Amino acid sequence: MSSVAPRIVRVSPLDALHTGTRSFAVFGPIEPVSRDDIYRRLHQLTAMGPTTRVGLIPTPGTTQWQYEPSLDSVIVEEVPEPANAAELHAALLASRSTAPMRIVSAGKYLATEYDHGFGEIAFARSLHEVLALGLERAQTTLPSSRLRPPLSALGLVLGRHPLRAAALLRGQESAEEPGTDEELTEPNAVDVDWTPSTAMLTFTMPRETVQAVRDYRDQAMPGVSLFSLLTAATYRMLARELQAQSAVAIPFDCRRFLPSRMLVWGNFVAGLEFELPADISAASLQERLAQAARNGRPAANVLVSAAKAHVALRRGGLPPIPTQVSSTPRPRVLFSSMGTTPRSDNDPLALKEYVANSDPGGPESLTVCSANVGGSVQTTVSFHSNVFDIATVRDIFQRLYADPLNH
Repeated sequence: MSSVAPRIVRVSPLDALHTGTRSFAVFGPIEPVSRDDIYRRLHQLTAMGPTTRVGLIPTPGTTQWQYEPSLDSVIVEEVPEPANAAELHAALLASRSTAPMRIVSAGKYLATEYDHGFGEIAFARSLHEVLALGLERAQTTLPSSRLRPPLSALGLVLGRHPLRAAALLRGQESAEEPGTDEELTEPNAVDVDWTPSTAMLTFTMPRETVQAVRDYRDQAMPGVSLFSLLTAATYRMLARELQAQSAVAIPFDCRRFLPSRMLVWGNFVAGLEFELPADISAASLQERLAQAARNGRPAANVLVSAAKAHVALRRGGLPPIPTQVSSTPRPRVLFSSMGTTPRSDNDPLALKEYVANSDPGGPESLTVCSANVGGSVQTTVSFHSNVFDIATVRDIFQRLYADPLNH
């Protein structure tokens, strides 16, 4: 154990907002990595300071976290190699840790589990590259040397582009208002007691099916992204079979609004809400996403979210976890994408499996997280098994992924 006392560093309100939920990932194949290699590579990151997030110890309800570069708080394990990434991912969830960060080496697979307060997709992908390859070979862009909270980072954006400030605020004010879904509300619904019960399912759309979807897209709706096409199809099916709520969350990475010299590995994503009709088309969804980006909604949203979290923390803390759920629950869906791997023909991390998810939020949360891996689409669906039936959710996604063009 280290005799050096941890020091206190200030993180952003967005980091504090996500503290307490866990993020999981398993990826491979990679060259096997020993415990000593993992610790060495983690120390390469702690040598750069707390901007890499490694060594932080999240403290719920505050932006004042401990920083412990000795890594005494990090758990590193070695286990036998599993049959596939999904098997190790399920084992990870079944033995979840309370440590700030846990890393599992399993032959040609590597797994990570950490507090969501560390960061989201940008942090995950960067951490995974460094763990698998070492800092010398990783192609990731390292974070800025100065720990700058998103509030002051976005302040720089607005200061450098003062004409954008009004547009951002207008974009936030014109965000789609959540609907009430009154026509679908059960008149006899009541609230019942509830405690979290996380479930996670994995699905793979083979590259042959994905290519068929791309071919159809190129012919019938050129310019529409694969993400928009599959997201619209998924929402239509969830709306039809589970009466999903019309308010859907889709994260936007706001790092694009920062100066090129300033890279944030912490939480810097805006979870925008969109009111979607049950028959939403891929083209309509893509236009809504593009319109939101043009209006500056992502930057405004992350700024407002950080400000609200900051005020809540100063007033005594963030809202508690819900303890009740409707007796007739309807999923509140969040769609997320880990992006594409390998990123290029020269990417040294040529993965074939990438399974990732974070704990679902409230009781009716249903999170769909996908990655484009070697031409296939690999997806995790996270929800609470005491709210939505596992067999029902599995059946929906199995049918969807077997024939996505007819849903």
